[in-house]
Amino acid sequence: MKQLVTIIFFGFSVYSFGQNSNDSLKSNKAFIVKTDLVRPALGYLQKNNDYSASIEIGFRKRHSLQMRGILLTPVINNNIGFTIPNNSFQVIPEYKFFFNTKKGYDGFYIGLYSKYASNIVGSMASDMIGDMFMCYYNQISLGGGGIIGYQNYIGKHFLIDFMVGLGARRLIKTTFINEIVPLEQIGFINGYQNPFAPTSFDGMVSINIGYRF
Repeated sequence: MKQLVTIIFFGFSVYSFGQNSNDSLKSNKAFIVKTDLVRPALGYLQKNNDYSASIEIGFRKRHSLQMRGILLTPVINNNIGFTIPNNSFQVIPEYKFFFNTKKGYDGFYIGLYSKYASNIVGSMASDMIGDMFMCYYNQISLGGGGIIGYQNYIGKHFLIDFMVGLGARRLIKTTFINEIVPLEQIGFINGYQNPFAPTSFDGMVSINIGYRF
């Protein structure tokens, strides 16, 4: 939770700095709301409920800060009679710098992102005598990297934003949520021994549609 508060505080601190600086292009500021088309499409194919929403605030015509939220609520049946939930959410602050000097927040851009992710995972486990049961645990990870994209207006207010991000993510905490048997009696947990490497590749691909107020 402390990491999440730190990320949010950092994002709004940078925005406040941009707002309070001497900016003669006040008419070039922007407030944009977006939603991603890729995540719901992938969620539909994987039978998940996958949602994404973003708020982008532009200042000085070529700079913007975007705060993205992602919610994943799948229900996966493992064909053994158990239902395995895998609920997760992500908070992703992003900074963008646009190359277009004539039209604000349009065209190619580069930037940086950070990511806070929380995943609640269900997995098969066995006790020392071999009896199987469900084990649930929460994984917290932090990550970040670089982004590159292209944003283009459709008319005066609507826009489409293509973005790719590459970086790394590190697992910082794993906590058991419910323990059917004491941890010292667990002999094997499918997927828990190494759910993903402590430091792993992180990537993002999104096609956002948005509206500029």
